[in-house]
Formats: sequence, structure tokens, C-alpha cells
Amino acid sequence: MQAAKKPGVIINMGSSAGLYPMYNDPIYSASKGGVVLFTRSLTPYKRKGIRINVLCPEFVQTEMGLKVASKFIDLMGGFVPMEMVVKGAFELITDESKAGSCLWITNRRGMEYWPTSEEKAKYLVRSSGSMKRSSSQVPLNLNVQLPESFEKLLWIYGQVNFSSGRYFSDGNDIGSRLPFDAGFEAVGLIAAVGDSVNNVKVGTPAAIMTFGSYAEFTMVPSKHILPVARPDPEVVAMLTSGLTASIALEQAGPASGKKVLVTAAAGGTGQFAVQVYFQIQG
Repeated sequence: MQAAKKPGVIINMGSSAGLYPMYNDPIYSASKGGVVLFTRSLTPYKRKGIRINVLCPEFVQTEMGLKVASKFIDLMGGFVPMEMVVKGAFELITDESKAGSCLWITNRRGMEYWPTSEEKAKYLVRSSGSMKRSSSQVPLNLNVQLPESFEKLLWIYGQVNFSSGRYFSDGNDIGSRLPFDAGFEAVGLIAAVGDSVNNVKVGTPAAIMTFGSYAEFTMVPSKHILPVARPDPEVVAMLTSGLTASIALEQAGPASGKKVLVTAAAGGTGQFAVQVYFQIQG
């Protein structure tokens, strides 16, 4: 197109596996992620009349798709109809404003451009103390519309452990919630509350054990709030990872001077287990 100076549209075939993990084929997932980033990097070609976009559907009934366990396909809402994929392709062709765009297609949410509004809301440009880098801060707007029984929280300390990763790699119903943010334990301050919430106030220190806690902000039902005295990092030790390590060592009852094998010691529970055992041994 460039050599012939003829404008046109190129559509790369990606996959939802390029947007979030595909546990049973990480090489495929990584390659599709490369297709997405490659497409986005070609956005400037729009100035030459060449628009390059990428389609990222979830499972389509192809030879490869049929090899995926039917239970997992059902959790994702079934196979994405080929008609929807074709419709997505035509949208990328006819919408002349789209260049370097990624169209995510699922049965659960239909057709959406990635990153979605939820993903974009997580972006924050932080100030840099280095003179070599530009410094900026995006203003944070807390005037969001919350469901009546929900609260919005600013997290100060969060935790990601081995169990967070396991949810990507099993057959539980959690697969139907992809994509979602990592972490399910954190400590912070309540930044906003819904109209019907009257048991806690803005500024209250709190802890949670719910999905998406590895973030600066998250929104959770008020019933999941665990009020604490102070938003200190030590409180994290009272949640999933710390308690798991403590109970495991109590049950194992390691004798003084005995060696203990801690698997995944780099994770939340593993790090707590190592520290607690050192305290036990003195």
C-alpha cells in the first residue's frame, strides 16, 4: 500500500488471549499480545492513508477452539459467532477514525474497544523526582456515581500472592470473570460511600479480601468492609496471606532447629511463612 501510494485498511487477527492470560497456552497468549502491541504501534500510518487495526475475539468455533474444554467455553458464554467477528471487521473497516485500534469481542459484553473505559480509569501518570523525566500528575476525580450499597476505597498497602495466579489456571467459575485485576487483600482508607451506607464514613481505615485489591482505588460492596484501627502495613498480616502462613506453621508444628521447605516463598504467604518461622526459631 505504501509503495503503491494506495490507501486502505489492514486488519490483524488477534485474540482475547493477547489481552489477558491464556493459562493452557502461554506461548500463543504472548504471541497474540505481540500482535496487539504491534498493531497499536502502527497507528502513525494513518497519516499515509493506511489504517491498521486488530480483532481480538474470545473463543470462536474453530479447530483450535474445539480443543478447549467445553466447561470453560460455557463459562465464557459459549463460542463467539463468526457473524459477530465479521461484523467487528466491517466496523474497523468503515469507521475511518479507527487506526491502531483493538476491538475486543465477547458474548458476555459484545464488541468493545480495548482498553475499555474501566481499564483507562486505572491509568495514572505519577510525578517523577528525576530531572531527566517530565513530571506530571493526572487529577483524580472522586465524584463518581456509586451504587447505593457500595464504597470506593483508596488502598495504601496491597498484596499479591500465589493464589492470585491460580485463578487463571483452574476450571472454577472465576474464568467467566476475565479480565480482572490481581490481588484480593488490601488495607487503606475509604474515599467515598454510596447513599445507603451508614456503618462507615469517608476516611475510615479499612481492610478487604476481594478481587482487584492490587490497585490504587477499588469499589466493593459495603458488606465486605473490615474496619481497622489504622491503615498500617502490619494489618495485611491479619488477612489471607498472613493467616494462611501462621495457621500452616501451627498445624505443622516444626520443632526447633528443623528445616522447613516453603514453596513459592516469593509470594505473599511464602514471605510471611519465612518471617514467622524465623521468629519461632529465634
